[in-house]
Amino acid sequence: MAWTAPRTWVTSEIVTAAQLNAHVRDNLRYLKGLDGDTTFSDDIVVTAGGSLLKVSADNSWTSIHGGNSVVCGRVDVYGKDAAAHPGDVWLRVVNAAKNGTIDALKIIGCTDIPAVTWDTAAVHTNLKLGGAQDANSQQINNLPAPAAANDAARKAYVDDKGPVEIFIPCTYATSGIMALSEYPVGNVDANGENALTAFRIPSDFTTITTAVLVCLCTAAMEVVAACDIRFAAAGEAYNTHFDSCVITFTYVANQWKAHDISTALTGIAANDYVGIEFEDTEPDAHEVYVLGVYLKYT
Repeated sequence: MAWTAPRTWVTSEIVTAAQLNAHVRDNLRYLKGLDGDTTFSDDIVVTAGGSLLKVSADNSWTSIHGGNSVVCGRVDVYGKDAAAHPGDVWLRVVNAAKNGTIDALKIIGCTDIPAVTWDTAAVHTNLKLGGAQDANSQQINNLPAPAAANDAARKAYVDDKGPVEIFIPCTYATSGIMALSEYPVGNVDANGENALTAFRIPSDFTTITTAVLVCLCTAAMEVVAACDIRFAAAGEAYNTHFDSCVITFTYVANQWKAHDISTALTGIAANDYVGIEFEDTEPDAHEVYVLGVYLKYT
């Protein structure tokens, strides 16, 4: 039903049903949108509680809150495919006064926003999320290299970093820290003696890839030793967690041997404090030199 230009009535004019229907009933239906879209030929002004919203005939609009006027450009809201997306709408914002840029766009009360698409190639900044977001199995592409601690990183950046490697030297031994040529080592030369090292698990730790205790004997011999490990987070007792493994190996003289101790470190977490003890349990007299612990992690 189209809009009918209102009739100007004159005195004593006899009004017919057709006239009333066309000029009153049908025009009211048009204004309410009962018979299709409503098109306004002039500005629309809505006021409520001191705020004003003015929508002009060209679809540009001005919002006034507490006396502050903001020219917001044009907003188009139109329905999507009702069958495929019941209740959904498209929202398009055009700001001619700002040369196509938008300072802020806030969408409130929407539980599902399938896409936000910018019409221009301009760079848009400061898009803030108000809570946890579900990417719905979609990708976020073209991230820059992270600079701050909380920046997201691309897969290629993470892959290029690869595993992290650290080495922690032995810091105590029953028979002392000594020099083996240019190597400072912990000297364990009798049954019951031990060598110790301690360290903190880095904050970027996730999973151990490799954990070995590096030792050497100056003569060929078989060694049986126990590796006891205690670890705890800050605020926990130092001996909150305990694990151990047994090291048995026939040494070749003057060759470094890396003993796998990863099975005793399965419970560690980032920022844990770790103490490792290498204890000689072999009754025969011999000397073992403990260099330290090598860790590789992701």
